[in-house]
Amino acid sequence: MWKNFDARFDNILQSLKANRDLVDQEAISIDIVEARSWRRQAEAAVREREKKAKIAQLQGAIDWLAIDDPQENDLDRLLQTICPDTADWISSNEKIKSWIFHDEGQSMMWLKGIPGGGKSTISSF
Repeated sequence: MWKNFDARFDNILQSLKANRDLVDQEAISIDIVEARSWRRQAEAAVREREKKAKIAQLQGAIDWLAIDDPQENDLDRLLQTICPDTADWISSNEKIKSWIFHDEGQSMMWLKGIPGGGKSTISSF
């Protein structure tokens, strides 16, 4: 009985080896599919992080470049604090009138004076 055992048992062992190889190949295939899925998820996450970083960088640049004109607010505040008739004389000046109405084609009026001399107050008027 033991003589035939090797012949019969070899077939069983060969079948087990073939099944083991198939199971190993299937496991490798599953690992490849999972790795591909993980890689796609990782790539999507990287793209999302890069997109958010670019948006943050752009927003930072826009915030840095966006300059609120502090003088505009100061000029409005000064205009509200001017005493009545304080700056009326400026509107009667011929050079100022021509500049305001662009009669001479000038687009700029240069005011010079000492600090605290009233240039901002005149500008607000």
